[in-house]
Amino acid sequence: RFDGIVYGELAARCWMAGSDGHARSQSVQAQADNHPETSANDLVQIAVTTTGNTVQLYRNGHDYATYEIDAPLAFGPESFVVLGLRHVAAGRIDAIDGTLVDVRIYAQALTATQLSALEPCATSTPRPLAWWDFTTGLTDRIDTFPHTRLHGNIRIGTDGLTLDGSSYLVASRSASVPAWGGSISGSRNVAATRALHDDLLADRHRPTYHIVTPEGHCAPFDPNAALFWKGRYHLMYIVQTEDGHCFAHISSIDLVHWRQHPLALTPGEGDTGIFSGGAALNRDGVPTITYWGLGDPGGICIATSDDDLLETWRKSPHNPVIAETQTGLRATVDDDGNEIVIGAADPSAIWVEEGRHYVLTGNLLVLREYGQRRGMAEHEGDTLYLLVSDDLVHWEYLHEFYTSRREWTQADEDDMCPDFFPLPPTAAGGAPSDRHLLLFISHNLGCQYYVGRYADRQFTPVTHGRMSWIDNAFFAPETLLDDHGRRIMWSWIFDGRNPATRKESPWSGTMSLPRVLWLGDDDTLRLQPAPELNVLRHRQRDLGQMDLSADTEWIWENVRGTCLELELEIDIGTASKVGVTLCAADDDSELTQVFYDTDGLSLSIDATRSSTGDGPRNIESGPLSLAAEEPLQLRIFVDHSVVEAFANDRQGVMRRIYPQGVDATGVRLFAHGGRARILAARAWDMAPANPW
Repeated sequence: RFDGIVYGELAARCWMAGSDGHARSQSVQAQADNHPETSANDLVQIAVTTTGNTVQLYRNGHDYATYEIDAPLAFGPESFVVLGLRHVAAGRIDAIDGTLVDVRIYAQALTATQLSALEPCATSTPRPLAWWDFTTGLTDRIDTFPHTRLHGNIRIGTDGLTLDGSSYLVASRSASVPAWGGSISGSRNVAATRALHDDLLADRHRPTYHIVTPEGHCAPFDPNAALFWKGRYHLMYIVQTEDGHCFAHISSIDLVHWRQHPLALTPGEGDTGIFSGGAALNRDGVPTITYWGLGDPGGICIATSDDDLLETWRKSPHNPVIAETQTGLRATVDDDGNEIVIGAADPSAIWVEEGRHYVLTGNLLVLREYGQRRGMAEHEGDTLYLLVSDDLVHWEYLHEFYTSRREWTQADEDDMCPDFFPLPPTAAGGAPSDRHLLLFISHNLGCQYYVGRYADRQFTPVTHGRMSWIDNAFFAPETLLDDHGRRIMWSWIFDGRNPATRKESPWSGTMSLPRVLWLGDDDTLRLQPAPELNVLRHRQRDLGQMDLSADTEWIWENVRGTCLELELEIDIGTASKVGVTLCAADDDSELTQVFYDTDGLSLSIDATRSSTGDGPRNIESGPLSLAAEEPLQLRIFVDHSVVEAFANDRQGVMRRIYPQGVDATGVRLFAHGGRARILAARAWDMAPANPW
């Protein structure tokens, strides 16, 4: 619960006495008569007083608003003060962008005359209960609230305390200073947590067996720094806290059930925020994270850990070890006077060859500055930059790692979030093959990859493929190598709800299912969902062989739901399209289709009719060509708002769907343009892996 002075929350450019749930605030209708501010540069004094049940607002000592309340709020010894943010449970966008010159709290209500007599940074009678004039720092001059915690980009100068719209200060009587999202007492904290969990459990679109953020809005939600260490799968992801972008940390022993750990990396010690990177063992076998540290300058940073749970990370005192000269890039001049430009953002995980450490850096900011703004063709398209170090401190730039080709990628595509490794020869793992995979994103078209040869510190792509086609909603891939030699990947899958819906939701952030990657006999990429997911299967329903007549749909009567796995083997026969209708409403007002298109030679998810409300209405299609007489082997995972489909270990596609109707649960099989035959089909309900 709180009382405070709030600007512009209910009425644009107007002041109000803010309170929890607006319990002691003017109604929005009453605020329509309040005086709006017309200039952002005026110094104004705003005061709120409470006398009995009467609340008065003053602007520069003059009455601004007066109204009655049911009862005032009493403040006890656990109370604290927040400057900049509306309250500690507010969103970080609910903060002041401006300067505070003098802030005071009095134990009695001052009169208009007393308020008019106040001067900034000058003493007064009566004496304040608490007083910040920022002339001697950020502490309370009266020492009522002696403990201070700062969040974000705060600047103090001769003009006062300047806040940037997301930063704030919290002052407390005790050394336990509340953080953003915190609460005053343990009992209230428990009640708020239970209420949040109830909201999450009641959300019909929140996935239950995909990794999701436990709370809050995570954008970006890139998976990062994945590592198998001492029997556990560890995965970091970007999360936003009151201090900025951080690496959150989860771990699992089965790829299905995940344990939250303390934040792995937070801003400070050489950076002001944590962006994408990777993890691997360095030359000495020590877990090492490389990441893009934001800052002035920012650049490529290093952190190491050696404890069993990877809960304690030590940042290099030399960070950034590859310093940027402009955001995300580094421009230097060689001995001959030539400008050398490389990326200083989104590093890959390091790898070790012949005792030396190697790393790749992404080219987005080079592309934007040199390829697009300056129009230099040699900096167009995707590429990476290879650097080498003997000590993880001093890095030498070697060369561009590969050359992109326009028949594969576009001139406006970049290469970021790179992950480079030799592919295993089988889904079960094994010793590395002689082909490498470069997995990455372009910001405009999402996740993609090259399979190729790596020799003499140079990568030569042989084939190119994508994991996102119509948009960039499958994003920021990250992989790890487990103790069996398996290569396992995740991606951030975008939230397709509209911004207003997301803002009202208590969560946003979902990852793909874990995919196992390996090299096929034809030297192209193979992929399938991790077999560990099978543990979630229950209530198996089997369907025997059956024919699908042309241009008809067969209702799978005993299979309904929005949390399913389907596994089918289909002889495509003469059909031009064959597949499954999912999450279908009884009147077909909502439905999603997954199918193989023999004309387009593709695996597709049609989400054009998935929802009468939110969600992208499009068709995602990934290329897939079946050999003569080769049956379609289809696996489909439905997890409330996520559909992922896999075919013949060669293709995977994903779409977000947001059906609104409670009856949008039907499942049907279909063949269009000809006949097909179901050779085998099974369905399971999928148990939730997430606690809420």
